[in-house]
Amino acid sequence: MLHKVSFTDIYYQLDSRSVLLKTYYETSDLDALQYHITAFRNFLKRNHSVSEYQLSIYSNLVKYTQRLLAAGNSKTKLLKLKKVALNKSVADVQWLEQKIEELI
Repeated sequence: MLHKVSFTDIYYQLDSRSVLLKTYYETSDLDALQYHITAFRNFLKRNHSVSEYQLSIYSNLVKYTQRLLAAGNSKTKLLKLKKVALNKSVADVQWLEQKIEELI
């Protein structure tokens, strides 16, 4: 249902896309997750009303979620990801840290 809602406020759009990203990851819907990662990236690139800060933190969320997905169960990749991602500005960094910890 969240996918079908259209928002007039950019911050609601960003938050809803973030929730969808996390939902697809949590439910292991990998096809939808890959599609949503691409769509989210394109949305961030094309939408000029997103502030530089918002662009940065949500781009990092997308990037590190994709790296989390690519890391699989590799402890070395996950530890490196944790070290890098937690030192950056990332939207929903606590969620990302939790997912990394669950896999380590």
